[in-house]
Amino acid sequence: MNNEEKNEIYIGLDDVFGPIFKDYIDEDGNESSGSEIVDNDPIAKSLDKEIFDMWYSLFSKDPNSPTGFRFDIEGEKKLAPILLEKINKLIERLNEINDGSFEIVDMTTEYLKKIISGEYTHEDEY
Repeated sequence: MNNEEKNEIYIGLDDVFGPIFKDYIDEDGNESSGSEIVDNDPIAKSLDKEIFDMWYSLFSKDPNSPTGFRFDIEGEKKLAPILLEKINKLIERLNEINDGSFEIVDMTTEYLKKIISGEYTHEDEY
């Protein structure tokens, strides 16, 4: 990568990647965000795992669902403030370690704020 190119580090709530989207495969075959700085930072890795585990806890198997899973909407409402706090910590950490080689694309903060405020209720999804 030349000095003018910047990776985009996507922050979202996903049941596969975790809050830091890992949509690259590194030379060792491991999932990667596309930034060694991000992938190798122990604080970012710890927050990423903690947030992922919290988010993933909202999914349970449901043989009656077309997807085979059920999402706990009430649990999401309860966890949203904690998730938002941890996402903010993650973004702060990414900003601290950023050497200018990546940009953070936050796809989560506004969503969580809407869940917390009650502005978003999932009603349009069902």
